[in-house]
Amino acid sequence: MDSESLAQVERIVTAATEGLRQEIAALRESQEATATELRQEIAATATALRQEIAATAADLRQEIAALRESQEATAANLRQEIAATATALRQEIAATAADLRQEIAALRESQEATATELRQEIAATATALRQEIAASAEETNRHTGVLIESLRDVIQSVAEGFQMHLDRRHAEDRDYMDREFREMRAFLKLSYAQLHERVEDLDHRVSRIEHHLGLSE
Repeated sequence: MDSESLAQVERIVTAATEGLRQEIAALRESQEATATELRQEIAATATALRQEIAATAADLRQEIAALRESQEATAANLRQEIAATATALRQEIAATAADLRQEIAALRESQEATATELRQEIAATATALRQEIAASAEETNRHTGVLIESLRDVIQSVAEGFQMHLDRRHAEDRDYMDREFREMRAFLKLSYAQLHERVEDLDHRVSRIEHHLGLSE
């Protein structure tokens, strides 16, 4: 590239740079103007909001004051109603207590009368029961004496019968033992005789065998 071309390029770059600087400057001026306008709008808006807030606060203070007055009036009315209700309730309670006291007194009188009647009935019942118990005890004693005598006779009869049974059973057992003993003795004698015969027979056989073998002297 020759010098003329370089110079032309430099002029182009310089012109472009100068245009950009002008545009940046214009943007800065426009930004400053916009910022000034926004500051003015913000200030105006803030002033308007302050005025609205002040007006609203004044309205709210008036409403709060009115509510306080209404609340105080309502509280006074409620206090009056509570006092009246409490007075009426005290009167009702006093009247109810008087009625209850009268009913309690009447119940006590009725209870005392009932207790007196019950005591009389209990005393009469106790007297009747004592008489019945005495009569029953006498009858029981008499009946018990009769039963004891009857039981004595029965026990004596049973004892005599049991003794007779024992005597008879003893005699029967003794006879049975005697018979068993005699039978056993006869059996032993027979067994001994048979055993003796077998022994003698074995001796004879042994003697014959020894004689047959030539072993006898």
